[in-house]
Amino acid sequence: RALGAAPRFEQHSMGLVDRNTRCFYGQYLLNAWVSLFLDGMSAIVVFLSALFPVLSLTVDRASGGADASATLSIPLAGIAISYALELALFLKACTRSTLELQKGMAAVERIVDYSENTPTERRGGASPPGHWPTAGAITITKLSVRYRPELPLALRAVSCVIPPAAKVGIVGRTGSGKSTFLAVLWRLIEAEGGVDGRGAGAVCIDGVDVQTLKLAELRARLAIIPQDPVMFNDTLRYNLDPFGERSDDELRQVLELVQMKGVVGTLADGLGHRISEGGANFSVGQRQLVCLARAALRKAPILALDEATASIDNETDAVLQAAIRKQFAQCTVLTIAHRLHTIMDSTSVMVFESGALAEHDAPAALLDDPASLFSQLVAKTGSAAPHLRAMANAAVAVSRMQRGASDNRAADK
Repeated sequence: RALGAAPRFEQHSMGLVDRNTRCFYGQYLLNAWVSLFLDGMSAIVVFLSALFPVLSLTVDRASGGADASATLSIPLAGIAISYALELALFLKACTRSTLELQKGMAAVERIVDYSENTPTERRGGASPPGHWPTAGAITITKLSVRYRPELPLALRAVSCVIPPAAKVGIVGRTGSGKSTFLAVLWRLIEAEGGVDGRGAGAVCIDGVDVQTLKLAELRARLAIIPQDPVMFNDTLRYNLDPFGERSDDELRQVLELVQMKGVVGTLADGLGHRISEGGANFSVGQRQLVCLARAALRKAPILALDEATASIDNETDAVLQAAIRKQFAQCTVLTIAHRLHTIMDSTSVMVFESGALAEHDAPAALLDDPASLFSQLVAKTGSAAPHLRAMANAAVAVSRMQRGASDNRAADK
């Protein structure tokens, strides 16, 4: 209304109403035609039921019969005409019932088709060996992925090696393949390419091809914190430990780790506090911390964060990042970055561009090359670029100090 666009929207709305009415208009015409057709059939039947007794009587008299009643039963003729008059009503009802039955069976046919012919995930395979994965080393070999056979490749010939306990940041523009890369690890999308060109060996974790594993057991051994925190309409205890595998002491310890112990302590029922639909009685940041606690309880050697800090403030983001560094220090952590400062202390950065892995190196090494895509991304942050570069250099210095301390301990031994 402010821009004077109300008449245009009104005209568009009326056009949609007209388009919808055309479908019903055709349906009403067909119903009217069927009713007329059935009425005509009924009229013909009534006419014939009245005509045949008259013809029978006429033919009998013409043949010289003495008594017409000997060859024609008047009561039967009356019953026939009476039933013929009721045929119009019953014929419409039977036709309508038959059509409704056909429509209902068409819905059943579609349900059967969906249940039997809809493609599903391949769940078979072998069980993971022992406590796999133990180290969290990931080897990607010529990984290619497409969402449907008729669509172009979403990932094209991606190859890389992620060592155990590495902290890897994943960056790139929208649609570059970041989330697709993580989806392949969980086999939400089946991989193509690989050593045989059909997906075998495309993704190996600790030397085991994930395509050969049972789907449920593969996903049970990995941990992920999604961008939208998932909360179940049950108790807080159930949200942290859905399968009841941990004690209350372990739950309290992990809540203390993610700085949620104080919040839970103020709840009347504690761990038995009921979570409302979608976790509405917690803030977004608190829900994200609960998801982090849930992932920490699984003690998985591989953790993925799919822009987990995109919808929370900087202070909560700092709490989340500190908890991740402490709890998952010995785990392989893959982070799709929403804020670049969360990955500047990573051991390496993967930069995706149009479905291909364009760069994979340490942040400081990529920043040393002004022509690198990662360096250009940092430069586009404007006034934050010097701070990001300082964070990368500080991370290198800390890494060298830790490596030197480790070498000294080895020499002392």
